[in-house]
Amino acid sequence: MKQRFRKIGAIVLLMVLTINLFPVNSSATVNKPSSTWNLSTKGTYSGGGDAKNTALYSNYNFTGASKMRVKVVNKGDSKITVNVYRTDDWVSYYRKTVDSKTTMYFDMNITSSKKYYLKFSAPCKFDCTVSKI
Repeated sequence: MKQRFRKIGAIVLLMVLTINLFPVNSSATVNKPSSTWNLSTKGTYSGGGDAKNTALYSNYNFTGASKMRVKVVNKGDSKITVNVYRTDDWVSYYRKTVDSKTTMYFDMNITSSKKYYLKFSAPCKFDCTVSKI
């Protein structure tokens, strides 16, 4: 019985470490995000998407950091325009174009109490990560 509890404890510990140390994978969405991802408490966000005719958004609004790094891996044959918006403004806060079959990193100074989301132009096929730096 004692060994069973140790095994269960080890499995639970492994699950907690896996959740906290590795990025969470999720797909992009066609709607602006309504959920929030706190980069300070949840760590790195990882996602991606594939769309032919519709722009895609990150699944989350990002907050909790004064500096944010975005990595975009363009896996498609077209350039992708990535816009970063603040939820309380309609003007793009930051914009980058990622050439086809390339990877781009960009860092931004942001306000840690504000929320930011990503929008990817169509057509697009990409992976991305967002992290606090």
